[in-house]
Amino acid sequence: MSNRTATPSEIDLPSERLLRAFFDTQILEPSDEPQPRIIHADDYFRVRFRLELKGELWYCICGDWWFDLGFAPTGAGKGFDLSNLLGREKFYVRNWRGCETRCIELVINVPPGTIPVEYCGTVYKCAAKVQLYCCGRSAAVVGFDDMGTFSRWPPTGSGTAWCGGSTTTTGTSAARTAGRGR
Repeated sequence: MSNRTATPSEIDLPSERLLRAFFDTQILEPSDEPQPRIIHADDYFRVRFRLELKGELWYCICGDWWFDLGFAPTGAGKGFDLSNLLGREKFYVRNWRGCETRCIELVINVPPGTIPVEYCGTVYKCAAKVQLYCCGRSAAVVGFDDMGTFSRWPPTGSGTAWCGGSTTTTGTSAARTAGRGR
């Protein structure tokens, strides 16, 4: 006869050092230089999301990473997520496997006229978001990066006649993964 009880034993999960994540987002010029805090409406720019995963436990995890950049106006104006303007599917890195790479980079190209300009120049508070979807469920891992404030102004040389007008176009994106354990 066994002396075992009916109560299951608790298993200690790995420490935080075996499962860490670092998230960084940059708004860049087409030349990959940092974008000034005032972006003219006729400027093309890029958004680079970068996620670095540290720790051995990431080798055992897989799923779909989703990134986005939210814009909230300071004062009058309307907030939005960049994925709503360019298409949500462009903001995914699908079928990621931790045993293949632990550095994920997604670059979104944003064409001129994508970000609305309201009230003759809107100041936006920007925050990047990241989320891991696995087994059809969201929120396995979530994070954000506070980007600070950026201002969007009418096209150069257009005067104030352009204020309040905007066009929405689609952009392109490119996903890359770097080598294991960077």
